[in-house]
Amino acid sequence: MKSISLTFISAIVIMTLAIISCSDSSEQQIENIADGIELIYEMGPEIGRGQILTVWINNQTSFCISFPRGYGIKIFSETSNGWKEVPNLGKFIGTEPRLLQPKGDFFSEDSIDVFPDVSGLELVQPTNFYVSISGNLCDDETVLVEKNIPFVVVP
Repeated sequence: MKSISLTFISAIVIMTLAIISCSDSSEQQIENIADGIELIYEMGPEIGRGQILTVWINNQTSFCISFPRGYGIKIFSETSNGWKEVPNLGKFIGTEPRLLQPKGDFFSEDSIDVFPDVSGLELVQPTNFYVSISGNLCDDETVLVEKNIPFVVVP
């Protein structure tokens, strides 16, 4: 009788540990989705005033990521007072979301063109910028995926 109870308790402990380890790894995967988006600069990371930044984003995760047509782009410039948002002069046609399929799929990569409006900035030296893109998991819209793309604008 004691051996049955001990075996039963051991089985419950092992199953509990297995469930906890599985949930921890998937939570960790979800937290690191943005880290799994690889950046390849086609034009950049240093661009001149009036130039377009072109970046390929490559999904290296096992998740499908859905971005709005304009990728939810926000552009920020570093100033002496912190980060200031600047407009994007680039326009996106259509309303369909952009899907980045999981790693290995033909549609796991896409390019983004960003045209920062620097007309209101006094750029006297190379200045740090970043583009923030945001989307969600295709099968779970509650999971937000945000990726920052750093670049520099030279006068």
